[in-house]
Amino acid sequence: MTLLRALVLAFCLQQGHVAAESKIMGPEEARFAPGWDSEEAPIESNLYGRFVLGPDGALWAAIAETKGVLLYRRGAKGVWAVEERPYVPARAGRRDFGWATLVFGKDRRPRILAVSRDGRLAYFWKEGTSWRTSWIEGGAYGQSPALFVHGLEVHVIFAGTRSPTLWHAVAADARPSDWKVNAVDKARLSISFESASMDARGRIHAAYIASHGDPRSPDETRHAVWSGASWKVTTIPSPPDFLAGPRIVVGPRNAVGVLWTSTILHFLRLAAAGDLARPQSLGFGGGAALEVDSAGNVWLGYHRSDSGELGVGIRRGAKPWTFTSAGNIGKGQPQGLQLVLDRKNRPHLFVRHERHSGGGVRHVFVRDAAILQKAARGQ
Repeated sequence: MTLLRALVLAFCLQQGHVAAESKIMGPEEARFAPGWDSEEAPIESNLYGRFVLGPDGALWAAIAETKGVLLYRRGAKGVWAVEERPYVPARAGRRDFGWATLVFGKDRRPRILAVSRDGRLAYFWKEGTSWRTSWIEGGAYGQSPALFVHGLEVHVIFAGTRSPTLWHAVAADARPSDWKVNAVDKARLSISFESASMDARGRIHAAYIASHGDPRSPDETRHAVWSGASWKVTTIPSPPDFLAGPRIVVGPRNAVGVLWTSTILHFLRLAAAGDLARPQSLGFGGGAALEVDSAGNVWLGYHRSDSGELGVGIRRGAKPWTFTSAGNIGKGQPQGLQLVLDRKNRPHLFVRHERHSGGGVRHVFVRDAAILQKAARGQ
């Protein structure tokens, strides 16, 4: 993938473009399986942000909207409300940021990272009752810069625009204004980056596609690990038909799972019993998201582009995947499909859909967790 192609793909993702043939059903058209439910999340027109599980057990989201960068919380009765406004634009109706992500520290305070329209990275944190902002130099493209808080430090992983490689920025959590930026991969290659994850030892894992920009040199999938002082980069086996950057998760025993979102989804488990010598085809393509639970089971949220099926898959250790359908939301490629596991390991899926007034965000969740247990037993 050339840098130009990566930039165009990232711009399209941030601006909310989808293929012309995509048609995700509106809420009145979608059909859901028994035990599943759906609700409309009051998010402005598109998925320009990240949903997470908060320290209070509630679902939270940081969203970049025309009203600013907003922090939402879902209450006990399923009502979404704006809890905080970390950034409000000087001119009403102008979207200054194209993407936002959210993490909570051990102090239960939220931290937000947002990508501005001109590619700059803004970090928002709260001091007392006021929100503060600092900027990370280097420029970023893509809708998935990664944000972590570990110990006394804040870490950010992002693909740069001024220099085509993957970057790591770190600052003190107490006052994150002096950012130290270093290259994850010193090779000057075009990068397709989707996600990073942190293991139990505080090491950051990033998976990305590195392109030489030469059709005679195939693209490579690389796995980078931050030791606390330096990055170790290795090339890992990858499927033959990938089109986008891989997703990565790390379990409690530091087992790494990598998922490629391509014409056919592929999964690879690294550094654990039952490793695969090469990526395993899941047999279908479409949108996908990865999570891992406290027991180390890998969860897959998926939307099949061929049938319109929305659902979840579970891989327990080295056992085969088990899949459970949540229903059908129509064919096409959903934007920003996200998966969040709550404290009871119940899956929550977030996906953009079409409706008469434009776009919207649908929250699909399981009411009866027993249906997942039955699926695991093959019932």
